[in-house]
Amino acid sequence: MSSLICLPPIGLYVIFPSWVCWFLWITRNRLVFENRHISAGSTISSALALAREWKMALQGCLSLCRISAFLTGTITPPPQMVMCKTDADWSRESCIAGLGWIYL
Repeated sequence: MSSLICLPPIGLYVIFPSWVCWFLWITRNRLVFENRHISAGSTISSALALAREWKMALQGCLSLCRISAFLTGTITPPPQMVMCKTDADWSRESCIAGLGWIYL
């Protein structure tokens, strides 16, 4: 257990878990489809770097509190906002991929 590393407070409490999940997915895809192994440390470092970049890009547009409130459905999005829901799948047997999206 002494080899575990704790992250210092980073101020990304709302968005960091989403970035970790995203980079776990990317790392998994690289292993499955490209046979590339990426270390856990590198995965977390990449997630942290892009979470910080995302936070900096949002400053001046929306506060993280408003984003959190929007994600939990407690505020109404502006009428001009367009949402895009996507999904994709790939069949190993047939080597066919599909992608779909809906704009709301």
